[in-house]
Amino acid sequence: ITLATFAALNLGKKRIESYGYSILSLIFVLALAFTYTRGAYVALALIFLIVGLVKFRAFLLAAASLAFVFYLVIPPITARVNSLINFDPYGSIGWRITLWTDSISYFREKPWSGNGLGTGPLVIAENRDFKLGATEPHNDYLKIGLENGAIGLLVYLSIILSVLIDFYRK
Repeated sequence: ITLATFAALNLGKKRIESYGYSILSLIFVLALAFTYTRGAYVALALIFLIVGLVKFRAFLLAAASLAFVFYLVIPPITARVNSLINFDPYGSIGWRITLWTDSISYFREKPWSGNGLGTGPLVIAENRDFKLGATEPHNDYLKIGLENGAIGLLVYLSIILSVLIDFYRK
């Protein structure tokens, strides 16, 4: 969504490709709207906010207006946003925070080497009662740290940093 939107905004109205990118971005936004990925909603909002404040203020106003309309009209979005505002300790977010806290303690058992590729859910399952929910960490950084240790996590973060630096330079 962000790349298609950014391409459309940078190409401007004078190039026909910008309309293709705009349509593609809108299709992706609609697909995202019907998912339950609050983290993606927040990330998209932050990226649009930053891009809008830095370069495209009219876009920021349009995106904020569209987000507000989506919030009012699309029930899954309304429910997910409201669950962020009205924190329920027994809801999805409370469950994740507990899972993440537990995962950090498992990470501390083997902080440098980790437990091995693909073992994150297994380590969690060994240490948590199945009644507490899914064993997937629901956080890539914790999962990588749990599986690959601090060294693997640093390598992963350095890859992300190098991509961001490359984007910035170009």
